[in-house]
Amino acid sequence: MARTKTDLDRSAKEQEILVVAQKLFVSLGYDATSMSRIAEDTGVAPNTLYWYFTDKDALLIAVLDRLVSAAFREYERRRKAPLERQLLWILGELKDAEGLIATVHSRTSVAPSLDAWHTNFHRMLELTLLTQLRAHGVAEEELGHAAKTTIFVIEGMLAHPSSAAEQRAFVRWLVSTIEPKRT
Repeated sequence: MARTKTDLDRSAKEQEILVVAQKLFVSLGYDATSMSRIAEDTGVAPNTLYWYFTDKDALLIAVLDRLVSAAFREYERRRKAPLERQLLWILGELKDAEGLIATVHSRTSVAPSLDAWHTNFHRMLELTLLTQLRAHGVAEEELGHAAKTTIFVIEGMLAHPSSAAEQRAFVRWLVSTIEPKRT
């Protein structure tokens, strides 16, 4: 069925809101960004936001989905790269979203929708890592531990900022620990 002008307008406005919300959430932080500010910067009345998103958490989830979707599209082009380069790319890609990552972690206990999103994100990331680690020769019995450790390392480095040199060194060490030794 063809989309109507109303459908197209709604989709365009939703995307516009998401772009503004993402910019504000990343630059100001989730707590410091009000729905009124998002509405103002989008050029709509505050109650208009609630036609598109049930609440601020739903808007955050839509922003996160947008970020993750864009990152995974880009990641598809990097799947054949060495594991070290892939992990460094992930760190770089998530660097601007550090505050959003902290927000998700802090809100999982009070926002069931964010808790569900977070759980599903971890499942998706773990499945992606399992596939990549398997492709890089990690032993089947080590895959689960290697994937979870990699996730913890990435989250830890995002939560505790370090220099690019420190990140490279730590990722290099991690990869040398989990990849089989080449002889």
